[in-house]
Amino acid sequence: MNTDYLIREPQPEDAEALGRMHTQAWRESYAHFLPERLYDADAEAERITMWQQSLSRPFTGTRRIALHHNHVVGFADYGPAKDDDAPRSHQLYGLYILAAHHGTGLAPQLIDHVLGPEPSYLEVFKDNPRAIRFYTRYGFVPHDELPMSRWDTDPTIAHISALRLTRG
Repeated sequence: MNTDYLIREPQPEDAEALGRMHTQAWRESYAHFLPERLYDADAEAERITMWQQSLSRPFTGTRRIALHHNHVVGFADYGPAKDDDAPRSHQLYGLYILAAHHGTGLAPQLIDHVLGPEPSYLEVFKDNPRAIRFYTRYGFVPHDELPMSRWDTDPTIAHISALRLTRG
């Protein structure tokens, strides 16, 4: 396990680096099945803005970023369920790590920092077997399948779906 990571709560000044890292993680993870518009320069600008707004207001969950030599290389955030049809009371909103840091033990460290004991759920693309295997090790099991149209109405990606995994 690599211990060269600093895991801490993100600050507003981390928003730009976090938005860039988040977009790069999408590019690395999903380029084989999602359109480029979801991880291009415009998407990156939108993510930076989203993180600027998010980090400038109170957060009711737990959020951590991972730094390696002062560069943001991962993040995880967790809190109360956001979906109206949530199958559990709490949700893992996101866990992303740059590909160069896969297999280092960083993902388990981030999970341990943010995932509380409450019954929880998460959403993962069905075409992401690596992530599904990872979450299964943390006690998550498939709950239901959701169409991509739930988040994006582009008909060219209507065939893509996500799995909702639950624990507890």
